[in-house]
Amino acid sequence: PGGGDFSEANGVNDVGQVVGTSGAATGDRAFLWDASGGMQDLGDLPGGGDASLAFGVNNAGQVVGYSLDATGSRAFLWTASGGMQDLNSMISGGGLLTEAQAISDTGYIVGNGVQDGTDFTQAFLLTPISDVPLPAGAALLPAALAGLALSRRRAG
Repeated sequence: PGGGDFSEANGVNDVGQVVGTSGAATGDRAFLWDASGGMQDLGDLPGGGDASLAFGVNNAGQVVGYSLDATGSRAFLWTASGGMQDLNSMISGGGLLTEAQAISDTGYIVGNGVQDGTDFTQAFLLTPISDVPLPAGAALLPAALAGLALSRRRAG
């Protein structure tokens, strides 16, 4: 968005919306593009970030990815009504959700995170409390980190 040197598409939905990252003067930013509105900068998580990247979009236009700042990477959910929200604030339990890769039309989210007390990256699955698209501020139930280690590799 806004005069960047590059853009990268990472996901598309059935209604033709595209998500990805664009290099801008203010840093790399997640974007949502559609034919009617063009490229929309999704910003970063509150508190200021160095970059944000979008990876997945469902047919409701909900976007997932991660926002990066000096403390590291945090997974986000972006909605038109709620903006960018830290997925870590929407779950209970330990661990840190570092990046969200995909979101289904019913709000299931997959990605990667780090379990408390370890240095291993592990897969997670977040399940919405009900099987409807997530509204702004919705809660998620983690079937995450501790029980769903689809992939284990050393972080770093």
